Amino acid sequence: MSRLNFLCDALDNQRNLTKWYLKKIPHDILDERLAVNGTKLNSPLWIVSHLIWTDYHIGMLPMGYKKQPEEWIGQVGFKSSGEMPENAPSLETILNQFDDVHQEKLAFFKLLPDDQLDDDYAISSLGFKNNYYALLHLLRHEGVHTGGIATFCKLKGIPTI
Repeated sequence: MSRLNFLCDALDNQRNLTKWYLKKIPHDILDERLAVNGTKLNSPLWIVSHLIWTDYHIGMLPMGYKKQPEEWIGQVGFKSSGEMPENAPSLETILNQFDDVHQEKLAFFKLLPDDQLDDDYAISSLGFKNNYYALLHLLRHEGVHTGGIATFCKLKGIPTI
């Protein structure tokens, strides 16, 4: 199995875990921001939106993907407020984009030659040694945010595991 196929399998497995937690949460509270010790946490909906942003801006675009994301997605990236943009589409549209962009990402990565993982990453300021490490970051980044969704479930009393 190539490294890219392995990474795609790992990214898909992580996404399935993220979606498993999301399915536990009633849709009418997906955009709720909880506070812990006075600190507002990101809502599950913001996290989903941010992961769409990450798929584009950390994963696909720096590795040569040409399709640009919708404008609102740029408002849930680095240093954003944690609030959903006013121009964000409906909840259902965002959840569908979460799936669609993920599938686009996997299809795009599977078309790349495995040795492209050894190429320098296009955004040097992020500090990734090469494309391989950027994709590893993409994987662990989603895992961290899945933990945020799991914490939301615990704080809301939603049974998980």
